[in-house]
Parts: sequence; structure tokens; C-alpha cells
Amino acid sequence: MRDEDLLALIADHMEGGLLENIIDMFKHDPTLHRLLPGLIADERGRVRLGTAALVESLMEEHREELALRVPALCELLAHEDPVVKGDVVYLLGAIGSEEALACLRSASEREHDPRIRELIEETAAEISGGSAG
Repeated sequence: MRDEDLLALIADHMEGGLLENIIDMFKHDPTLHRLLPGLIADERGRVRLGTAALVESLMEEHREELALRVPALCELLAHEDPVVKGDVVYLLGAIGSEEALACLRSASEREHDPRIRELIEETAAEISGGSAG
């Protein structure tokens, strides 16, 4: 199955409330983690919320695999939708790797929306253990 088709299927199931099944799929097949950027960029809020919950549930056992998704997530910080950007910032904060921190710091310098920039800076500060400002 093509990634685009698989992504659509998973997103539709997530929107339909089958998050626990999707979490099980992702736990048993870490190659599915490659679909996270597409899920967090979905136009449906329920899919993005489910993606955040999915990442949270995978962090304990799959932190290293999730960290591999940071570059693709970082690219989404250029997304036109500020809600998607905010959700991506949340995921990067949850992953909390050095690469995620570097991505956030770089994005903060480029971000024009003061609300998103503040969120980025606060998340970066949380990762680094400091305070925003």
C-alpha cells in the first residue's frame, strides 16, 4: 500500500475514534512512524489531537524512532496554518531531543507570528530546562 493511501486510512480511522488500535499498530510496526508528519499536518483537529496522543503513548518505548522524525516535523514549522505549527511545536517538545531543540531555536528566528514564536520559545526553554525569555 502506498504511503499516501496508508496515511489517509490511518487518519480516517483516527478521526473515527480508533486511536487505541492505531497506537497498537504503531507500537508493533515502528516503520509507521514515518507517517507522523502527515498525520500532524492533517486538516482535521481530531486527527492532530490523536497524533499528539499517539506520540505521547510511544515516547517511553520508541523515543529513538520518534527522534528520527524531527527533521520532517521541523519542515512543518513552515506550514501556513498556525494551528498545525502549534501542534508540531507540541510534538517537538514531547520528543525533546537535542535536534528538536535546535530545530525550535532556528524556527524561532524565522517565525513572524508572535504567538507561535512565543510558543516555540517556551517549548525550547522546557526542553533545555530553563525558562523562556
